[in-house]
Amino acid sequence: MYNIERVKIKEEWADRSGCEPNWVLDSEISKREIVKALRTMKSNKSPGLHGIPVDFFKMFQANFTDPLYTLFNQVMILEEVPSHWAHAIIVPLYKGKGRKSDPNNYRGVALLNTVGIRFATIINNRLRKWCEERELLDPAQAGFKANSST
Repeated sequence: MYNIERVKIKEEWADRSGCEPNWVLDSEISKREIVKALRTMKSNKSPGLHGIPVDFFKMFQANFTDPLYTLFNQVMILEEVPSHWAHAIIVPLYKGKGRKSDPNNYRGVALLNTVGIRFATIINNRLRKWCEERELLDPAQAGFKANSST
C-alpha cells in the first residue's frame, strides 16, 4: 500500500534532520484499527455534516472497512487530509437551565465529518500509546486520558 518512493524520501529527511522515522506513528493504518474506530462510535449521536447516522456506519462496518483502509492510508501517504474534514457546523445547544432567551445558557456543539473523526480517532490512539510507552505524559494529566477523570 505504501509508496516506496515516499518512504525513501521520509527516511532521507530523517537522516538529514537527525530524527528517526517512527514506524509506530507512520505505519500503514490497519483494518483492525479501522474496525475498532468504527465499533467505538457512540450510538444516538448527531450524524454530522454528511447526514449519515453513526449507527449506519456501525451496522455496515464490513462495507466501510476496505474503502476507509484505502482512503486513510492515502491520507497517510500524501500527508494531507481532505479539506472538507476541517469543516464544521456549530449548533447552539441549550444547557437545560436558565432562561432560553439568554445566550449564556447555550454551548456550541460542532457537527463534523464522521469519516474525518474516525481517522482522527486512529491517530489519537496511536499518539496516546506512543506517549504512554515513553512516559511523556505528566501523571497529573487526566484530561483526554483513557480511564482517567478530571
